[in-house]
Amino acid sequence: MCFRPSGGRLRLERIAMGPMVIGMDIGGTFIKAALVNRRGHILARLKRPTEASLGRIQIIDHIFSTVRSLETNPLSRGRVSAVGIGVAGIIDFRQGVVSVSPNFPGWKNFPIQKMLSQRIGPPIFIENDANAAALGEKWMGAAKDAQDFCFITLGTGVGGGLVLGGEIWHGADGMAGEVGHMTIDPNGPRCGCGNRGCLEVYASANALQRMVLEARAAGRTSRFFRNLKPSEINGESIHRAAQKGDQISREVIARVGSA
Repeated sequence: MCFRPSGGRLRLERIAMGPMVIGMDIGGTFIKAALVNRRGHILARLKRPTEASLGRIQIIDHIFSTVRSLETNPLSRGRVSAVGIGVAGIIDFRQGVVSVSPNFPGWKNFPIQKMLSQRIGPPIFIENDANAAALGEKWMGAAKDAQDFCFITLGTGVGGGLVLGGEIWHGADGMAGEVGHMTIDPNGPRCGCGNRGCLEVYASANALQRMVLEARAAGRTSRFFRNLKPSEINGESIHRAAQKGDQISREVIARVGSA
């Protein structure tokens, strides 16, 4: 539980009355989900590793089990009216298809909505994750009073949602607002989208890890990373090292900021 209003259990049950939805983010690292009421109160939330390397069928199983856990939460009482899912990449939201996702290379033209609908009862809606986050910010966040804004997500990758006139602007091919795939350096590293030198390869958690590993491979030493496995070199450990004066960490964080 993450929402604990004053007044105890009775107050919580009162807030839990009425229809609810499940909101879910399918990231490259984690699946995050929440049970939300119509006023935007988060009544319960779950988080689990995505385990993307296991393949799309396994991820569908993870999504299903996460939805079932929230559907059977005592506060939901079977009143889940819809499931909204955000996925990184180019999304055909009308058809519920993942056209391309940099976090899930095997998901090209993947009919995720159809596959989930066979196992999940409430209606399912699929949207680009940053677009969904932008809508959330418009509904309950800092953009409540804004009709036109750009929302940027920073995590495993870099996403963006463009809101114009109070609504998501998808563009001709669903790519509008994808600031993470603007070219910063035409000769830069290859991005998961196939392009070179995207903002995402310089300003994401994956970018931080890659740049530290490149420095280590080039023979630069750091007492903070000398005995760490690649999987242990992440945004958190790099941040800690930078706070303690590590030169490599400070350089890569400065490069992120510059990009």
